[in-house]
Amino acid sequence: MKVLHITLGLGNGGAEGALFRLVKFDKLNEHVIISIMGDGIYGEHLRALGNEVFSLDVPQGKFKLGCIYKIYKLVKKIGPDVVQTWLYHADLLGGAIARVAGVKAVVWGIRHSNLDEKLNSRVIIYIAKISAMFSGIIPSKIISCSEKAAEVHIEIGYNEDKMRVIPNGYDLSKLRFSQEARVRNRTLWGVNDDFVFGMVGRWNPLKDHANLIKALENMQVSKTRPIKCVLVGPGIDDSNTELTALIHKYELNHVVSLMGPTSDINEVMSAFDALVLPSSGEAFPNVVAEAMACSTPCIVTDVGDASLIVNKYGWVVPPVDHIALSVAMEKLILQRDNHESWAELKENCRKRIEDDFSIEKMVSRFDKVWKSALHS
Repeated sequence: MKVLHITLGLGNGGAEGALFRLVKFDKLNEHVIISIMGDGIYGEHLRALGNEVFSLDVPQGKFKLGCIYKIYKLVKKIGPDVVQTWLYHADLLGGAIARVAGVKAVVWGIRHSNLDEKLNSRVIIYIAKISAMFSGIIPSKIISCSEKAAEVHIEIGYNEDKMRVIPNGYDLSKLRFSQEARVRNRTLWGVNDDFVFGMVGRWNPLKDHANLIKALENMQVSKTRPIKCVLVGPGIDDSNTELTALIHKYELNHVVSLMGPTSDINEVMSAFDALVLPSSGEAFPNVVAEAMACSTPCIVTDVGDASLIVNKYGWVVPPVDHIALSVAMEKLILQRDNHESWAELKENCRKRIEDDFSIEKMVSRFDKVWKSALHS
């Protein structure tokens, strides 16, 4: 099959990473990519793998009608068997264009699990609701990255019969614990035997960094045991005045370090003692699976499919509850004192991801849905 992917961009996001891994590891199908906003971080990598990538270089918020015709001409020129779209804008726009261009198999990709109007822009809410109205007409199938995301979209009117859930998959040959990376990064961060909590995520209300900061302030064990918290992600640096003010407010400057974005998730996950996901909304949080693949235990809020990922090998607490989060963090610190139990937990974290979230399983599941869409 020739599969055409239409995406808003190829930046450093979960959907973009999943697209890249899918294309990289699918050896059975031919892949072509149209990126409306440009190459991002994955464009050149995709080309290096031998795939055609068409970047329209449309600036964010500057979409014009002429772009619709460009996409239409590209779809006609490429002649795909299947069009796979990624996220709302591409689903609605790319899916409609593909239908007009004569493509019979169109598959939408949704990855949002929280449509609370307080936490999302009006544009996102509006496009999601419009997409729901057309979900029975435009797509042949709809792929959700999580059970929670599927549930949320069915509730607002998405076609339930077309919905399929495919969890993200990971390249476990590259994603694994590294003692060298652990020593290197902990030296860089200036920590020795301190218990290091880590969080990886961009600056966004749904990520709820404030929940973690408040939990750290509330912890009692930290008064007698040395702990550190390392925050990693786009917008997570000293130029973020809102975040630095929050840290200063709770007098945690000596505990919290801001490291900015990383290009090597394996490096930081290996250096953490535990990952914390304090989010108020997620679909399928990649960082949890990535941490566990590196044998790093996780504490997660009960959002999206986070609890499904950790299963019985992590801690799940209610979202927006810094007290419950702090209690779980304290328990985790104490558990490390039992070396045998800690080693077993780390081993089980890795095995959990190997068993259910390999890239091979994700590729196989996508291929099955594409074939079903093509022959439906």
